[in-house]
Amino acid sequence: PMKKDEKNTAPQNAGHARRREKDRGPIKDIKATYCPDPKKMVHKGVSFSEAILESIVHGAFTVDRHFNITSFNRSAENITGFKRSEAIGMKCYHVFRADICKDHCALKKSMETGRDVCNQMVTIKDIDGDDVQITVCTSVLHNDKLEIVGGVETFRDISAIVRLRQAISGKYCFHNIISKNEKIQKIF
Repeated sequence: PMKKDEKNTAPQNAGHARRREKDRGPIKDIKATYCPDPKKMVHKGVSFSEAILESIVHGAFTVDRHFNITSFNRSAENITGFKRSEAIGMKCYHVFRADICKDHCALKKSMETGRDVCNQMVTIKDIDGDDVQITVCTSVLHNDKLEIVGGVETFRDISAIVRLRQAISGKYCFHNIISKNEKIQKIF
């Protein structure tokens, strides 16, 4: 766990055996994801809420009121490159290092207003410091007295979609001129 006086930096990469799979092109990154059966997981001693969190295809994590990560699912591990054991207890902004963390944090907004934030585009840094484009949805977590005790964020990696859009845009656009005409394309 991070202490209040520690700097806003992620752990160094040395010693991390597993890395985030690097981007290889706009379409090649799309792959099927195995989703465990929550009912089978409950029989293995995992709570139903933990089983649900682990079964979500998108990255998901929860934080307490001080933005300490309290849970981190397998998809979150795959997208960020951080292991669950590394992320839990850290401040979320130390793990994600997103372009919105400092001034426009979606989780903070949800926890302050009590309202959900949906499909906000964000750029985070993976464990190696590489940019990853994601969309996030956030919501508050309440206790049984309806007091806000933290927040939950789900996110999905849209890097392949962004690269595909850039490839298409670069193929058909040049300085705000858009054309699919073959002769014009040669000029581009």
